[in-house]
Amino acid sequence: MSNKKKTAGIDRPYTPVDLGEIIYGYIKDGDWANKARLDYFIPEAYNNMEITSEEFDTFTITDFGSNEGIYTDFFIEFRGKERISLLTAKTLGTSEENYVKMHEMAAHVCYKFNDFISRNLDNFIWSGYDVSYVDRAGIEHAYCWSGSMERVAENANHLRNDRDAVKVFYMDKSTRKKKEYKF
Repeated sequence: MSNKKKTAGIDRPYTPVDLGEIIYGYIKDGDWANKARLDYFIPEAYNNMEITSEEFDTFTITDFGSNEGIYTDFFIEFRGKERISLLTAKTLGTSEENYVKMHEMAAHVCYKFNDFISRNLDNFIWSGYDVSYVDRAGIEHAYCWSGSMERVAENANHLRNDRDAVKVFYMDKSTRKKKEYKF
């Protein structure tokens, strides 16, 4: 993976280069180079844009090349915005079996990639605030995500009045620093 910034000891945020390398690993680990008879599979090498939101879809496009073979491209797309390439895989085959096998590879790899995103969702969220509270027994509970300090204040007041929260905390998602909310 690329050299990502460390924030609160966590490597973040991911870039298309990083995500392409993760997909590359799933292709290798699944032996798809042999199963789909790949000529090559190359992760994105240059796009180091930081991915700071989880609000994207993952998908693939499989199509015949302009001069030979079948290509499968892996992407993420921010809803209604830009499509970002993560990896391109190619087989020299041109048969129906080759085409179906490329789709099969894409389905398996996308499943694993989406599972990775779900398990690491917090690594993709870089805005807003996580709110938590400590109850009278001294146990800390996660409560919600808030998009602004105004919403943090509303949630803190709700927790103090309706949940008997002793302390309320918020963590700035951009810095990963946790602070106690002062009433």
